[in-house]
Amino acid sequence: MNQQPAEIQVKDIDHLGIVAGIIDQMGWVDAVNELVGVHSLEQVSTGQVLKAMILNGLGFVAAPLYLFSEFFEGKATEHLIGEGVKPEHLNDDRLGRALDKFYALGVTQVFTKLALKGVEQFEVLIKSIHLDSSSFHVDGEYRCESSKDAAKSDSPASSSSATPLEAEADEPKPITITHGYSRDHRPDLKQFIVDTICTADGDVPLFLRVADGNEDDKTAFVQLFEKFREQWTFDGLCVADSALYTANNLKAMKQLKWLTRVPLTLAQATLVANPEVLEVEMTRAGRFILATNVLDANQLSADDALTEYKDQQSNERGFRFLKDPLFFTASVFVKSPKRVEALVMVMGLCLLVYSLAQRQLRQALAQAGEGIKNQVGKLTERPTLRWVFQSFQSVHLVMIDGTKQITNLTPERLKILRFLGTEARRYYHPG
Repeated sequence: MNQQPAEIQVKDIDHLGIVAGIIDQMGWVDAVNELVGVHSLEQVSTGQVLKAMILNGLGFVAAPLYLFSEFFEGKATEHLIGEGVKPEHLNDDRLGRALDKFYALGVTQVFTKLALKGVEQFEVLIKSIHLDSSSFHVDGEYRCESSKDAAKSDSPASSSSATPLEAEADEPKPITITHGYSRDHRPDLKQFIVDTICTADGDVPLFLRVADGNEDDKTAFVQLFEKFREQWTFDGLCVADSALYTANNLKAMKQLKWLTRVPLTLAQATLVANPEVLEVEMTRAGRFILATNVLDANQLSADDALTEYKDQQSNERGFRFLKDPLFFTASVFVKSPKRVEALVMVMGLCLLVYSLAQRQLRQALAQAGEGIKNQVGKLTERPTLRWVFQSFQSVHLVMIDGTKQITNLTPERLKILRFLGTEARRYYHPG
């Protein structure tokens, strides 16, 4: 008798199992489904769609989101996202409806809820917080919506499927995508503003807000600190750049502990030179002035203040990550400001997952006194997660007559997985 040939399927996993494991570790799929509800007729839940969007966003391929389902062609979608999830289920229509739900709930509120779960799960330290903003330019007109247009849903889904939370929530006001001061040096293009608050412990973003393209940092920063304190019950040090240092802000920050750089254009005070002090400081090559209302050196020494301000770079590193040409923020394709705002939240969640995974790997390596090979083959305790992602290319899920196997798991890849938690390892050991 002729033996029937084996049925063989090969699907890509690459580094996406690491991303999926971090998302699972925080329980985001269930958390999102609790927020928006699950319809009995849905083939893919909103929580699963969010997981898919993050996998897409951290896929590091130059594919815009309108090729969303195409991104998953050839990938192990059921293995990574859930049983029965096919690439064709992850189309732009399903993506758009998920973005509409996030917008209706409030993107800052959704981001904060998920960030809280990440902080709790990974025991992130929040001794101080760092606030900054950046502009993101877009192509297209993005005309302001009229009140009539704003009342209409951008989603083809009917209101009958809305959850009670969606039905009762007040409709948020869409951002205005317009011209403003461009940090990207593209004043010819319209833009929106993204505000983030990070902790220096791993550059983890804790708060995200999307604002009008012409918003002024000086008028928004104090309000953002207050909003963060309410949501996180935070009473530590608030750090920001020189936009925070204005007469009105100083009056409004009486209840905050703050640290900022004094702008070089300061014209609120008369300075009297002290030659002896100047001579000492010149030998130290000082270049800027820091200001704070925490005057007790036991709480915040001069050296600690400088260290805290230098940690302000955590926001800048996050913005560089979001604007990377390999990341899908490089071309914001959605035509509705509402969906732009929701998509930015997803981008921020990608950064959050990336930061937490990198932090976990580095901490585990340091605690074990071990390292992994970097790009030039030398051991390091502080690898970048981007390099780890690249080193996991060509890892596949092979199914032979229904039996699953993982191929191309080299000793170095297995070593890395030891430091990334059981949830990530599970995707590379299906048996």
